[in-house]
Amino acid sequence: MKLRPALLLWHRWFGLLAALWLTLLALTGSAIVYYDELDRLLVPEQRTVTPGGAAAPLDSVAAAATAGYPGTYARFFDLANRPDETTRVFLADRPDSATPLAHETHVFVDPYSAEVAGAREVGQVRLDRQHAMDVVYGLHVDLLMGHTAAWLLGLLGILWALDHIAGAALALPRLSKWKRSFVVKWKAGGYRRDYDLHRAVGLWLLPVTLMLALSGAYFNWYDYAEAAASTVSELTPRYPYTLPDLDAPLYDAPVPLDQIVAAAAAEGNGRGVDMIGYMPAKGVYEARVFSVDDIDSHGRQLVTVSAQTGAVLDSRHQSEGTAADAVFAWQYPLHSGKAFGGIGRFIVFVSGIAVVALNVTGITIWWRKRRSRKPRRTRPAV
Repeated sequence: MKLRPALLLWHRWFGLLAALWLTLLALTGSAIVYYDELDRLLVPEQRTVTPGGAAAPLDSVAAAATAGYPGTYARFFDLANRPDETTRVFLADRPDSATPLAHETHVFVDPYSAEVAGAREVGQVRLDRQHAMDVVYGLHVDLLMGHTAAWLLGLLGILWALDHIAGAALALPRLSKWKRSFVVKWKAGGYRRDYDLHRAVGLWLLPVTLMLALSGAYFNWYDYAEAAASTVSELTPRYPYTLPDLDAPLYDAPVPLDQIVAAAAAEGNGRGVDMIGYMPAKGVYEARVFSVDDIDSHGRQLVTVSAQTGAVLDSRHQSEGTAADAVFAWQYPLHSGKAFGGIGRFIVFVSGIAVVALNVTGITIWWRKRRSRKPRRTRPAV
């Protein structure tokens, strides 16, 4: 079989078999580009607060979050970065918990009064406004079916990336007439219009959708990506994971959380702390601090602080180090569009809608061709 017919056969059948899944990923991906905005709109009572007064001690916020869940500790804080935003506290079980958490639990706490505004059991398939965005996110990550589905979606990402090559080769058979491939003849008939739309949208957005395919595969095939990268450039291990475990996990750290946050914030020249996680086995906190070197809206300065002394043990920007460190650090900012601010997020949002259009027009083109090849029934001669 010659190359072009082979590429056409691949492109056709990949598109038909993958259309449903790519459509689902595209729609959910477009939605979670604006995850926080939509979640605040759906559950304002647990995502937003009325600003007022000084912030409560972070230890009080942690105590409020764990009060309703005996035997747990606050393992992660998504700190309020807007005056009207709640602090989200991620809970985890202590080894001696008599009532283990049935699901990963996030508690939303007013950062001023340290009062609980709400809680969410992550991974629960519930069709209510409180869990709506969590369900959308879960569908996008692993179809709400766990590691096997996530692995298959990683494979889909690789195959979709390969399909970009086939699609581009089919859309640009003659480079001397490349301009025609980027234009839609709106006044043409149904088939021609659908074909032009499918080809032009695919080419215009090819850099974005190819990036989404590869970065999506990276998230679901992280171990493979890390192994492949190590053949060229080693990733720098995150500092806390290089530390030995304590003789016994430290769940009740002696240093106040506000002191930990202040020490970490100093590493970002006072720009503030985005998130902070606790590792009882190591006896350290790892904070994500805002820095002038950040490549998106999240803090990327990784600061490790001792829970026993409050001393800063290590500070490194996520994009610093080896070539592999830099490439890996860019994956989420690119996939979410946040690397380019509001415009980048909008482009990713539109690209998701465009992928749906590509699937619809692709199926329509195939169906029209299929119908045209069927022999027409003729009336028998009398």
